[in-house]
Amino acid sequence: MAKRPNSQEEDSIPQPAVSSSNEPDAGSDLTWGVGAVSSRLSVTASTLRTWERRYGVGPSYRTQGGHRRYTDHDIDRVELMRRLLSRGVSAQDAARVARSLDREDLDLALKDGYRESDEVGHAEEDFLAAVVSGDQAELSQLFAGVLRQTPVTTAWRDVLAPTLHRMTMESASGAVPANAALAASELLVRELNAMVTFERLPDTGHTHVLFARSLPAVEAIPLLVLKAALVQAGVSIHTVGPELDGRAVAALAMRLRPDILFTWGHPPTPPLRRAMTELEGVTSVIRALPAWPKEMSLRFGFEGPVVSTDVPDAVGIILDRVS
Repeated sequence: MAKRPNSQEEDSIPQPAVSSSNEPDAGSDLTWGVGAVSSRLSVTASTLRTWERRYGVGPSYRTQGGHRRYTDHDIDRVELMRRLLSRGVSAQDAARVARSLDREDLDLALKDGYRESDEVGHAEEDFLAAVVSGDQAELSQLFAGVLRQTPVTTAWRDVLAPTLHRMTMESASGAVPANAALAASELLVRELNAMVTFERLPDTGHTHVLFARSLPAVEAIPLLVLKAALVQAGVSIHTVGPELDGRAVAALAMRLRPDILFTWGHPPTPPLRRAMTELEGVTSVIRALPAWPKEMSLRFGFEGPVVSTDVPDAVGIILDRVS
């Protein structure tokens, strides 16, 4: 166990600046609680608090209620510290580097100098070789292995998303047969669904998130990853697919009364609008669609703001909203 600094040492440790305003740092639209950041970066909440207390790498924004929150810039500093520590850099030195870089230099460090690209590239080649060869058993083993060895958000960010992107590009150029790419996507869907089934929590009688998907599963893989990550985080979910139209989804929401109705592709039909009006204060709605260059766009409510985001960020958004 690391020795706790004495009071003199603590006084010498730079503390995170806490904003006196109610606005996040420039360029940041959202702020995050420690639980959301923990899930997003696969760093335990206790470790995040230690890094804040001992090394000054933590949240810089304070809400009106006095709660500290991470901005996107704060999260980038934490991520850089995590990567430096994984390379054997001491905590003091890693924190000093993370604190010293301005926003532009921090972006460059995360994109270039400290990117774990060799491991990702090697994994991509293994997956692509199995796709091209049509070896379903090997591909299934690869998918299952990466999903069970690391948190699903980490597996998605570091391996699966880059691999699917590479597979799409190779398929468009003709290097990977289109039917092989589709078969690989369908296999990933099966592995993700199996993971959700395996990880699912006992029924408590309350649904945190009702997922309603109107698009085919292969067109909603980020949604499936999101579901698996939430189940891993202890969130109770209920899922329906294209077999239910908007009216049926509205009726199900009225019966389950979830914290969040998360739709993927469903238009804002009158039945959905009426149901959400009746459930105001009980259920909030997040409408999602695939997006580029991010992985999904989220609309909060029927007329609310739209945020372009990726799966780890979406996990944090939902964790901050479920009771």
